[in-house]
Amino acid sequence: SNPSLPSTGSSIGSGRPRSLIDEKFCARVETLPPENLSCYLQVHKFVLVGSSQGSVFVMSLQKGRQYSHNKAMHEGTVNGMLFIDDMVWTCGGDCKIKIWRANFGCFSPPKSGSLHLEEHKVKSGVVIARKKHWFTLKEQLLTYYRSEKEDHVVGQLILGENSQLTVDKASKKKYGFYVSCDSGKGFVSVHASSVQEMSEWMRSIYASMRAYSLDSVTSISSPSDRELYTLIEVNEQTVLSGSTDMTIDIWDVRTRSHKRQVKLEPTVGRQPNQRAVWRFASIESLRNMWVLVGQFFFRLDDRTLEVIDHQKGHNKMITAILKLRNDEIWTCGNDRHIRIWDHKTGHNKHDIEVDGEERLMCLAQIGSTVWTGLSGGTILIYDSQTKQLKNRLKEHTDAVMDIVFLDVVYSISRDCSIITWV
Repeated sequence: SNPSLPSTGSSIGSGRPRSLIDEKFCARVETLPPENLSCYLQVHKFVLVGSSQGSVFVMSLQKGRQYSHNKAMHEGTVNGMLFIDDMVWTCGGDCKIKIWRANFGCFSPPKSGSLHLEEHKVKSGVVIARKKHWFTLKEQLLTYYRSEKEDHVVGQLILGENSQLTVDKASKKKYGFYVSCDSGKGFVSVHASSVQEMSEWMRSIYASMRAYSLDSVTSISSPSDRELYTLIEVNEQTVLSGSTDMTIDIWDVRTRSHKRQVKLEPTVGRQPNQRAVWRFASIESLRNMWVLVGQFFFRLDDRTLEVIDHQKGHNKMITAILKLRNDEIWTCGNDRHIRIWDHKTGHNKHDIEVDGEERLMCLAQIGSTVWTGLSGGTILIYDSQTKQLKNRLKEHTDAVMDIVFLDVVYSISRDCSIITWV
């Protein structure tokens, strides 16, 4: 690490110390739980990370904190995610689309008031004192003081999805309840002065506990029992999902029901090496959509979903597609090539061959540059105008799966780390 680096106020968490990569970039690392990560979705200032175990993690990039670990959302890998009207749509290996209510930052207003705090003997748990304390609840932090006028903090609990909130039925004292810390290593036992006060506190605390959770709304099965790989919102009424047999399913957003299917049929002798509909990209200025299937891409009219044309884009599977603000289309693939396409005609304009053995995994436009993540943990940065390589970063130890820009750049890797680049 380099102690002379200035503090930017945007580094993530308290993970590995920030290290100097070259004269322009330095990095700070935050570690995710050790699951096989499969897909990513940026929602406001959060990133949702899906895994092969069917879980979804909710992460704050700027604060470097995992807010919730939503387990068993799918029976199998979470392959794709989409955010529509405060709802998260997920699809997975269990051939289902599931819809979840996103409670991101839905806190109750800050709350404060007097509650009686019980003090217990450490070993026996017997109550030795019950004294009035001043409690405050702000976002996910429950703090208590000896009185309203004191600034000295007696204790704090960080609330979260693993916190426990239980009415105390065993105590002879009325209106009591327990609250535990998200880590499970601390709790408080308190008593209110009335049932209304107890209810108000418990409602506020519960809202704080669930502030970053995903609550199940409904589940929709694929009509042909096929694994679903990706999701895209075409308009306010329609969502598309891609499956393993070159089929696109069309779903109604309002009724959350299946409308119809579109089968992609390549011409004879031009069969893709993999038949999964892997990625979508909507080109709004042309009202058409690019669909990745193996080493091919199809161009569809996004109103009728009729195929305009299709062609072999790479020699091996196309792994990512990016529409730049100048309407250029960039694709990358397992053949270690980046190709730039004319968005109107679909003709290849430029070809960049990447040296080495690492496969190309993702693309992101950051200002006037395009960043691409590689399978070995390398990140390459290209000038979007000259198409020349400007920089090479190496800090991850496994595939870089996604790159996100907020106030700084964040890269998310299969090595279960998020790196901040400043």
